[in-house]
Amino acid sequence: MVTRVYPRRGFLRYSSIFPGSGAVSPASPDVDIVVVGEINEWETSEYARDAARQKKSKALIILGHANSEEPGMKYLAEWLRPMVPGIKITFVPAGDPFQLM
Repeated sequence: MVTRVYPRRGFLRYSSIFPGSGAVSPASPDVDIVVVGEINEWETSEYARDAARQKKSKALIILGHANSEEPGMKYLAEWLRPMVPGIKITFVPAGDPFQLM
């Protein structure tokens, strides 16, 4: 899990982290980096590309939907166990749904 990001130049002011998916836009002038599970490719990635070409201090990191939610699901299973002691709760890791060939 990413906890700190150090840009090559300057300092990181504000970041936005969105696991899974959601309507995300790095367009806010206060946001330097957006970390997401997935995006709408036809808008968010194009904004990031345009911002980079304009030398704006913007970055976009796309983790993958399942990959970004898995740590939260593991925590949820641990958190839920003591609340329902009569029910077996097991975390089953999904892993990366894609394979490079």
